[in-house]
Amino acid sequence: MYPLIAPTQIKQTFANWQRGYAMGKQAPFLLDYRFEAQWDHPIADLRTALGLELAEASAQQHYATS
Repeated sequence: MYPLIAPTQIKQTFANWQRGYAMGKQAPFLLDYRFEAQWDHPIADLRTALGLELAEASAQQHYATS
């Protein structure tokens, strides 16, 4: 729906969708993970522990297009 509202943003919208899809494909099953037990841990540590970081090349590509 958003590309219809802001057609000039379609390239960035598609790039964001691709990045989100790639992150979802690499992420482990997190539906049963107890995030509430981890409030005292830094988010960067949780991302690393759960394997939620994109490959460096993908992250650089994303930020280069932003």
